[in-house]
Amino acid sequence: MIPQKLRFWPIFDRLKPEMLLNIHMVFVYGKGTSALIVTHDKMVYGLGNNESGCLGIGTSSDTWVPQEVKELCNKNIKTIACNDQLQVVAVTEEGEMYSWGHVSGTSNEQLTPIILKFDWIRRPIVDIACGSSFFLALTSDGEVYVWGEMNCQQIIPNSSTLLRNLNVVCISCTYSSIVLVTNNGEVYTNKNQQVGRSNVPLNAFNISLRKLERPDDIFIEKIACGYSHTLALSNLGGLYVWGSNTYEELGLNTSNFGCPPTELKLKEMGQVLDIAASYKSNISIAMGVCRKVFIWGRCQGTAFKSPFLTPLTCLHDAFALYSSPRVMHQPLIFDDRQESGLLVHLRKAFDDSTSSDLTVKVEGRSIFVHKSVLKIRCQYFRAMFHGVWAENNQNVLEHDQFSHDVYKAFLKYLYTDEVDLSVKDVVELAELAHTYCENRLKRVCIEIMKNNISAENVSILYTEAVKYNAKEFEEYCLNFTLKHMTKAILSPHFFELNRSLMKTVLIRAAEAGVFKT
Repeated sequence: MIPQKLRFWPIFDRLKPEMLLNIHMVFVYGKGTSALIVTHDKMVYGLGNNESGCLGIGTSSDTWVPQEVKELCNKNIKTIACNDQLQVVAVTEEGEMYSWGHVSGTSNEQLTPIILKFDWIRRPIVDIACGSSFFLALTSDGEVYVWGEMNCQQIIPNSSTLLRNLNVVCISCTYSSIVLVTNNGEVYTNKNQQVGRSNVPLNAFNISLRKLERPDDIFIEKIACGYSHTLALSNLGGLYVWGSNTYEELGLNTSNFGCPPTELKLKEMGQVLDIAASYKSNISIAMGVCRKVFIWGRCQGTAFKSPFLTPLTCLHDAFALYSSPRVMHQPLIFDDRQESGLLVHLRKAFDDSTSSDLTVKVEGRSIFVHKSVLKIRCQYFRAMFHGVWAENNQNVLEHDQFSHDVYKAFLKYLYTDEVDLSVKDVVELAELAHTYCENRLKRVCIEIMKNNISAENVSILYTEAVKYNAKEFEEYCLNFTLKHMTKAILSPHFFELNRSLMKTVLIRAAEAGVFKT
């Protein structure tokens, strides 16, 4: 079973269960078809497209079976970054840097990781960031270094006394510039400098930083850079944006270029908890109150002018579903120890007969749950156990409207916020969510279905959509079939459609002009 955190990243679908259970960190990069996997036992694997040797596995061949990155095994990998040239840099917990992939300034490939050592860097590296063709490294004492073409250069402001003692705590990069946050909440950038342009070596630059103006009471804690715009998060949960607005990535009604730092407010978002962006895209992502995820900007080719609420609760999921290319802005880390004790105990309590006060029987099989959890999480059960319904006094409920596996997945979702089903069964779960007025779950199901549809399975999903009266997804399946008509017809499942459904598909195809004479 694919872990909840990876459900929208198809590159991991073929991994064996034993590896899935052992994952500590993953990073999807390049064009979205290359990935690194770090396991809890410190093994490191490359998976997918190996263009320019970006997997570090010692060969230039692609691999869809995980291959060891031997030079990194038994290292404590902390974070990873990859630029547009497909040069990859990994930082260890001990502050060492390893690099592989494209060799800057040449057409060569470094097929295995090598340690990076620069005489200028005297302290352990704690973070790494990159733009199109350059990297930033942040040290434990707040110094920042930038390099490209493998020439290392420390950023040493020399034109202003104010800049000489920067203590940087956060770094980020647009496609061609850098943004820094200091320990006193100030923001510096080299905007309009040509950092990262491949035709000019970075060590030729006299990199000068300028401080962005801000109200005295605004303390910036974090910044996240997109292709040519920046998001900033204050210590009070305020969200500030600036830069280009070509694809509405600022969420403001403003001109396309050069917008100064401006606060972006949205009542539905409330106090902002976290922000994310990637130098490779024009998408903006923020997490508001109750871990609600909002996105705006260029989302899968469409520009959204203002933040809209998604059914997601994880920033990484937003990149998987809406960003183009579908790559991670930073590594995704698995660590159950980071979960609160309540979440861990809730997950363990599901289907536990020793603590349950309610048994739900579906197709003769028992599922053990707790009335209090169901009442808190679901309006349907809240009404059922309010005291009016006869079920309020029962300890066993029998259900026959939906299948056992789907109903159990629904109850598990109420405990964990996770959906763990095949895409075919998710169609039935969407209908269950509609029946129980669980709109958020329905949106999650629709996103899962849309993300996993293909020419090979669209006929199956279309049949399921009609069966469960999932009108929105039914229409999506029809439109998908029309766009991929040849492959859909050649799939083994197309001619399994019943006569009525096949007639509907062919009529729609004819109306759309798919069959031209």
